[in-house]
Amino acid sequence: MTLPQKHKLGESPATAVINLLKANPPCVLAGSGISLWEPSGLPTGSNFAWDTYDVLFEAAFPRSRKEEGLLQQLFKGLPFEHLMEACPADDKLNAILNRLYSSREINAVHQALADGLADGRIFSLITTNYDCGLDAALEKFTAPDWMKVVTEKEAGEIVASKKRCYFKIHGSAEPAYEDTLMFTLHHERLLPPSKRGLLKQLIADRPLLLLGYSGLDFELCPEIGRIAGIRIVWNNFNDAFPSPNARKLLEDHSGVLLIGDMLQLVSEWLTPIAASRACGKPDLVKATLKAAFTESEIAAWRVRVLNSLGAASFALRAIDFSVGVLDYSVAEAERAQAYFHQGKYLSAAKKLAGLAWRKLRLGEFSNAVDVALDASDSFRAYGAFIRAEFCVLFARLFDRDGTLKAKRLLKQSLILENVIQPRVIQRLFPIYHICHYLLQRSLKACAAESLRTGNWIDLQQVSLVAERIGTDLTAFQENEYYAPPAAAQGYEHLGYYIPQMMCFLDQYRQEATSGLSDNLKKEWLRHYRICRMLEINSGVWKLLAARRQAAKQFSLPIKERHTTLTRHFAICEYSWMKQFLNRRQYDF
Repeated sequence: MTLPQKHKLGESPATAVINLLKANPPCVLAGSGISLWEPSGLPTGSNFAWDTYDVLFEAAFPRSRKEEGLLQQLFKGLPFEHLMEACPADDKLNAILNRLYSSREINAVHQALADGLADGRIFSLITTNYDCGLDAALEKFTAPDWMKVVTEKEAGEIVASKKRCYFKIHGSAEPAYEDTLMFTLHHERLLPPSKRGLLKQLIADRPLLLLGYSGLDFELCPEIGRIAGIRIVWNNFNDAFPSPNARKLLEDHSGVLLIGDMLQLVSEWLTPIAASRACGKPDLVKATLKAAFTESEIAAWRVRVLNSLGAASFALRAIDFSVGVLDYSVAEAERAQAYFHQGKYLSAAKKLAGLAWRKLRLGEFSNAVDVALDASDSFRAYGAFIRAEFCVLFARLFDRDGTLKAKRLLKQSLILENVIQPRVIQRLFPIYHICHYLLQRSLKACAAESLRTGNWIDLQQVSLVAERIGTDLTAFQENEYYAPPAAAQGYEHLGYYIPQMMCFLDQYRQEATSGLSDNLKKEWLRHYRICRMLEINSGVWKLLAARRQAAKQFSLPIKERHTTLTRHFAICEYSWMKQFLNRRQYDF
């Protein structure tokens, strides 16, 4: 791995890169940034997410300015697909996105890219965009030597023909393709063989230019990273990497970050473009969302987002604020999730177990299994491993279509990890090695199933567990499957706060014995304050316990008494065995 080069547009190193693109026609991967310019003026994924934030939280529940700042900070790290995953009505979202992005207005960047594909200065064109601006710009060329590809079937046909193509890899908002849009985590699953084969055929052994693209989706960058011989050039307006995926891809392939305005790059490389204004149509997005969703659906979406961020105190406040509006079963399930994040594990487990039985009696098998697996997590965290395993067996019995197999395998893995954690078990070598072997097998199966179904949250949990038990997941890579990113990097991408704090805590405890950097001390204080504000009690006491272990290495940033640690520890609901194990593990 080497550090990527960074060149500013207008300077000689950047000009040399542009000359390389002129001499070797690249494959272009265009993101939503190319449609932001007028007259198309369509919102990017980030624009759409912030407009959704305004709809969900404009009058959600009373909060202070400090709490509003924290909520915005947490939301800023939430990818578009993760936000859409929390929506209670996929069908409405699909209709909204098809309507908003059915635009065929052409801006100057669309036209320049279309002209470049037509005359061969661009080898092929891939886009994650749903809109039809590029489609409209390309339609004026008769008898083209490229094919348009949207579906898996079309991808298979062009792989066989080996033609150049215009590849709408995330679907298209046009008649006959309405159901092709990929906008949630479970949509962005492991690429099917035909699309994977086409992607490789288009970008192998040639330059790849990424334009107006953040890399924040989940399946593309890992797939691109596995292709040999690519030379990556990524344009971004400033010198920061647009996403963790972008950083990893550029580092792994010794890529180049071209810093500057997209219009300047296109003008120097393809054709001069006059200045244009960027616009995201925020009023249109907000009005459309408010008109499409009921008050109950907005309330459910809001609470699910808060729980997916790990914001326990905010989620409980939002539930109480929506009494009478929020559906009862949704409110109970989300309240239990918030209890879990607060460390009230037994309360969460009882509530979820009761809800699972009610859904089973109503014949809602998939929902019952999903809730039972959440109950398993709560029982495990409480310290009741047998009851946790019983919930997993319940899920195995009633998961008739296998849609929750990845989640079930993960819960099984977490139970095994907790079983082998105590030192007394680790000294019983035969039992430890058998459990360790079973855990590795379970993690491997869970990783493969998570990739297959687009269950990225469980995939990252696999990565975290594997790091903790010292297992190298790259050894599990087979055929189309690949290892998840490092836990800290993956959770940063997902935007889920609590695991980010857990990854930091692991790093903190490892470095505590050899001395801590100033940055790590500041990060400790940041996490401590966030956990206090969100009422993540398990995070508070674990951070305090880790700080006590490192107290000899540095002066503590704030004065905390031992009673604070024990008070937050007492709020968390642990069995007597789990209390004993936690005290031994964290040495307090």
